[in-house]
Amino acid sequence: MMTVQVPNLIASALLGAASGILSLVGIATVLDATSSSQRPDFARSPWLRRAIVTSAAGEMFANAFVASLPSRSSPAPLAGRIAFGSGSAALFASSVRRQVVIASVVGGATAAISAKAAYETRAVLMKRIPDPVVGLAENAVAAGLAWTATSLQ
Repeated sequence: MMTVQVPNLIASALLGAASGILSLVGIATVLDATSSSQRPDFARSPWLRRAIVTSAAGEMFANAFVASLPSRSSPAPLAGRIAFGSGSAALFASSVRRQVVIASVVGGATAAISAKAAYETRAVLMKRIPDPVVGLAENAVAAGLAWTATSLQ
């Protein structure tokens, strides 16, 4: 009988939510917070970690300061966020020896929900708050969610 591990569900939901806000922050945090020996073989390269973390930093900059980004609720960006939410949750679960399939499903579903919520929230906030401030706040929320998830080892 397979038991559901509550920390796995919570970490997966948090990584999915972070990825729904910023697609790369979940996986970048997992790669940064876990040692290479914990991760599966394909995710052990220090170059992969550097590339993903650097790309996540670029995404954070663009989220805060580039106004012409495509909507996160458009089909392609949304699919990417779901994939990254699913993948980051699965990678973390694998790295800490938890159930990967459940983590993947929860991470992907939560990414879809949080992408929609972040889109709607940003639209409301931008009516009263400058876009870069909203973007920086989103960055902080996404990073906080991902960091919290990886602290549940």
